[in-house]
Amino acid sequence: MKTNLLLTLLSMLSLGLTIKAQSDCNFPMIAGNIGSLQYNSINITLNGATYDSLSLDLDEDGNFDVLFIAYYHSIGFSKYSETAIVLLNPNIEIITDTILPSRLNSNDSISVCKHWLYTNQHFVFAEISIEPGMLYLGNWLNQGSGYVGFRLNQITDTLYGWFSLNSLVTETGSQLSINGFVLQSTTTAIYNTELSENDITIFPNPTSDILSIKIPKNINSAIIIITNIEGKTITRQSGNNIISISVTDFPSGIYYIQILTDNILLNKKFIKQ
Repeated sequence: MKTNLLLTLLSMLSLGLTIKAQSDCNFPMIAGNIGSLQYNSINITLNGATYDSLSLDLDEDGNFDVLFIAYYHSIGFSKYSETAIVLLNPNIEIITDTILPSRLNSNDSISVCKHWLYTNQHFVFAEISIEPGMLYLGNWLNQGSGYVGFRLNQITDTLYGWFSLNSLVTETGSQLSINGFVLQSTTTAIYNTELSENDITIFPNPTSDILSIKIPKNINSAIIIITNIEGKTITRQSGNNIISISVTDFPSGIYYIQILTDNILLNKKFIKQ
C-alpha cells in the first residue's frame, strides 16, 4: 500500500494536477438527476475494520463491472485507511482528475468533455497514511458525500451513469456507503435525430493514415469518439467543418465513431487497413 501511495503522489506532481469538479459541457446527463430513469437502490455500507468489498454488475450481463473497497490496516504506529473503487470491466471508465475519482456534487455534469480514465489499478476516494508521519489524499477526504460519473462503452451504444456514495476515512477505520446508481442509454434516452447520417461524410474509408470527418457548416462544434470493436475508447477529438484524425498507429480492423454535436448522437464506422 505504501508503494502504491508514493507512486500515486509522484504521478500527481509530474502531471501538475489540477482538480476540476465541473465542466462547461452539460451533456449528456447530470449527477443526482433521476428524471424518468430507474434508480437502482443498493444501500450497502462497507466497514473497513480490516477489509470489506462489494462487486456490482451494472448492465446485468453476468459480469462484474466495478469493485468498491473499504480498507484499514494498523501495526504499531503505522496506520493505513482507505476507500476506493476498482474497475473490473475494460470498457468502463470513470470521471477523474487524471488520477483520482472526481467527487461530483448534485447538478454537476457527466459529460464527454470530462476527463475519463480506465486502468486495472484501483482509484482512491480518500486515504490516510501514518508511518509515523501523516499523509492525507483524495477528493472525498473532507466532503465524503457525492457522486461518481461513469460510462460503459459498448459496441453499439455508450451507457452513462452515476454512483451515489458516502465515504468516511479516519485514523481508526473506514466506511464506504454505496447508496445506489443510475444508468441510461445515450441513443435511447437523450438524443434526437434531426441530423441524419447522410449529413456527415467520412473519407477515405478504408484508410491507412488519415481519416477525415466532414461536419455541416451550420454545426459549430462536434466531439468525435473512436472506439475499437471491443468498445474501448481509442481517441477523442473535437472541431468543426472538416476534422482530420491520424489513424496511422491504429491496428488494422473495424472501428466505430460516435459523433456528438448539440443534442445529437450519430454512429459511424470505418476500416483501418
